[in-house]
Amino acid sequence: MPASRPADERPWPVLERVGFAYLKRHLADDPDRPAPLGHILRPDELAALKAVERGVILRAAIAGMLAGVAVAVAELEMVAYLGGEPVSMSEQLTFWTVVAIVGGLSTGLEIAFLYWDSLRSIRRLARIAGIDIRDLDDEGAEALLRALARTAFELPNPVQGHLEVNVLRETSRLRVLAATGVYKLKIGLTSFILKAVIRRGLGRAVVRVWAPFIAVPVTALWNAWVARWVLREARIRAMGPSAAHAFADAIFGPVSLSDAGKLAALRAVAAVVVRTSNLHPNVAALLSAVHARIAFHPDAAIDDSRQFLTELARLPGPEQACALQVLIAAAVIDGDLHRRERALLAHAARACGVQLRVAAVSQLCAEFVAGRAFAPRALAACITRDPQPAGQDLLEPR
Repeated sequence: MPASRPADERPWPVLERVGFAYLKRHLADDPDRPAPLGHILRPDELAALKAVERGVILRAAIAGMLAGVAVAVAELEMVAYLGGEPVSMSEQLTFWTVVAIVGGLSTGLEIAFLYWDSLRSIRRLARIAGIDIRDLDDEGAEALLRALARTAFELPNPVQGHLEVNVLRETSRLRVLAATGVYKLKIGLTSFILKAVIRRGLGRAVVRVWAPFIAVPVTALWNAWVARWVLREARIRAMGPSAAHAFADAIFGPVSLSDAGKLAALRAVAAVVVRTSNLHPNVAALLSAVHARIAFHPDAAIDDSRQFLTELARLPGPEQACALQVLIAAAVIDGDLHRRERALLAHAARACGVQLRVAAVSQLCAEFVAGRAFAPRALAACITRDPQPAGQDLLEPR
């Protein structure tokens, strides 16, 4: 039987340790204990959260612009100092050495500011949302703080989860490397394309003056986009633990499951993990909540989505409905309905001989992201035996 162990036994990254210590100190020792509002947010709290997000986005854009301007000015000053574009080897060495030093310093200061601003803004976000780690047990508090710290520093999620769920079980390693490479090249590639367009359209004289400044708006826009993602993701992760328990309460209230039904419930969450190749902390929280609620220790691996679909078709109707509701909860609790999640939902519905109300699933996801309460029957309402209207089917798996 697979042993249940902590999600990740490897040493924590330095940045994660720093972020964890900072958030723990500020969220555990605040004398003004907030009301335990869970993931349900009031209109005034939502407005305050949006104000925090707008501030972070604006500051990130300004930081990117300043860093870009510093490098652009360094390039222009070196051209003026050398009396023109560097030609000889010694001139090019001097030019690029100075530009690299200025770029390294400005980028280092930019990244340090962005990390610091993200971390303190996430702390403010958690306080506004009424998140108090004293409402969680030690394991839950640690998981939440680590998730928020990873968000602030844009660190990846763990690849090994609760009950030995392997995130990359069904993922091509080549796809992972390609995605990483594209992410690293995004700013440089965008700047290169813009420079090429301007050179073709405006001529070399204009390019000589303005080309160094091309990276300024590019960096500002990327910084703004990343900052928006970080704060949105932090808000979603902060709501995760309470949402996981709310979903579990809605699903497992009066239900009595066989061992096969309990295994299917665990496999439903794990299937979302391996299909998306991402152990989102909210999905991990849901897996822990489901595991604690059904008190079942599986003898077999749970991270095979094909096995989940095969066994799902053999369950009686009530247990199929329970597993489908767990699957829907796992698909929406990370705040996005990805293509692979939709495909998995379509396959699971077909295995059970039912239909999924696409609009209801999307609405449930939107309600969660907005921090609004959902009705206990919202999950059950996503499943129907009535035919879906034309054009409303979920995406087919590929």
